[in-house]
Parts: sequence; C-alpha cells; structure tokens
Amino acid sequence: MLLVLTWTACERAPDSTDPRPVAGPRLELSSETLSFPALSIRETAVETLEARNVGDAPLQFDRVAISDGLAFEVVSSTDPIEVEPGGVYAIEIAFSAMGSGENTGTLTLESNAANDPNAEVALVGVGSVPLLGITPASFTFDATGVPCGDATELRLWNDGSGDLTVSDLDYEANGALALEPTEQPLPWTLAPGEARFVWIRFAPRSAGAFTGRLSVMSNDPRGFVDAEQVAEASYDWEGDETFPIRADETQFQLTQVPVPASVEVRLDSVPTGLFTVAGRVVTVLEPDLATRDEVVISYGAAAECN
Repeated sequence: MLLVLTWTACERAPDSTDPRPVAGPRLELSSETLSFPALSIRETAVETLEARNVGDAPLQFDRVAISDGLAFEVVSSTDPIEVEPGGVYAIEIAFSAMGSGENTGTLTLESNAANDPNAEVALVGVGSVPLLGITPASFTFDATGVPCGDATELRLWNDGSGDLTVSDLDYEANGALALEPTEQPLPWTLAPGEARFVWIRFAPRSAGAFTGRLSVMSNDPRGFVDAEQVAEASYDWEGDETFPIRADETQFQLTQVPVPASVEVRLDSVPTGLFTVAGRVVTVLEPDLATRDEVVISYGAAAECN
C-alpha cells in the first residue's frame, strides 16, 4: 500500500514582527530627529537629511513638506522624485529662529515605501532671541490734587535667551508726565534675566487727565515695545471772575479765591497767554486790550500736598 502525503504552505502578508525583508521600495532615514544649532535673530542654519532606498524597486517621493513648525523650511527641491535602489535623496532643511528657546517642527515624507509610506522626522532648533519685557505694561496713578504728584518705577528686563541691547528710550505725553533721566547712558546690554529700572514722574501744574507712553527700542524682533501711563489731577476749589475793560486798565484783582496755582485768561472768550500773576493780581499784557469788552479769569486753588 502506497501512502502519499501532501503539504501545502499558506502565504501571509508580512508584518512588523516578520524578520524577512520586505520586497519593493524601502525607506531608511539618516536620523529620526534633525537638530540645529542655537541661532540668534536673523540667522539661518541648514542641515541635511538623507533618505535612502534600501529596497529592490524604485522609491517614489510624492510629498516632502514641513507639516508643523514655522521656523523650518525645505530648501531643496520638493518636486516628486524617484530614487533607484541603493540611491539617496538629500533633503536640505533651513532653520530660522522664530522665538526664544526651543523651536520644534515636523518634516513629513509621503512615498511608496513598503515599510514607511508616511514617515515623519522631528525638527529641533534653539532660538537665542532677546525679548524685552516692561513691567508694568500699563499703570494708572492715583488721582491727586494740583500740584501734588507721584512717581512709579518701570522694570525693563530681558525675557529671552539672547543678549538684549536697549538703544533708545522715547517718551510722549500730553503734559504732567515725564521720563526721569537715567543714571546709566544708553545703549544698555542685558543678559537673559537681567533688568534695568526707569522712573515716570507725575507732576501736574493744572487740572485734567494725562496720558504718557514709554517706547523702548532694542534688538527685540518686535522693534519698539511700549508701556502706557494714565493720571488725573484736580483742584481743591476752582471758579472764574469776569471784569469789564476800562481805559488803560491792565491789572485785575481776584477776590473770591486764595492765591491760585493755575490761571487762564480769556479775552472775549479767546484764550491768551500774555499775562502775569502776582498773588491775586493778574496783569494782562495784550497790546490791544483797550479794544476788548471784558476779561474772564479762570483759576484753581491748589491742594495741600502730604
């Protein structure tokens, strides 16, 4: 009796645990992470990633792009490219620091690779970028009486990772607010974390609302960085008196107020700056005063400062 045994082998799709090589195009990257040196602002570095075809069929790259990370750019050609078995596709990536500290991104490679058709490479660079911080960025003085005032300190500091050079301090205000002179002449160079201090003084000579803005120029990528201040002052007591104009009369005696801290003179409702004040006596210096009908003098009584 003859016995015949038959054995049939079943094929299976390769998986990640199968030690046998995968047929077709296969992708091998020179690195899973592409690192760049620390850069200052406006500097650029280029690194090269090698994508090798270790398979036995042409490797077709359909898309090579930065899928995440504004600080990175593919500078070599990103047109579809075919790499023969054993060949290498050199991909050049540029890094320009977009912010202080670590900058990260992702390079995506879409291909017909049998082993990794959607490969990703981590991109890491460090920005050595200065960042100017001003504290407080906004400040409101307590309301006060004329001519009482106050001052506040502003901290200018380097919140970045590269040296900060402060080149200019500009202050604009509509009166009563002023930047006090600094002890150290510009420019200032501040290491990361280092600070300088400036003072803003509020010294009102009249009632009203006042605003000021400090603009600091440095090598911070943003250019000018601003800080704003707001203040308000009032009189303890204020009013006005009206005097008819008589021939050759130029002096007018105020009767209803203590010695004023501030005086405004209007001739026929038009303000004039041609006058002097001595105690309660206001002398109007307008040359054509005799042709006017009346003088209105407004005044405010000063507060007692602590």
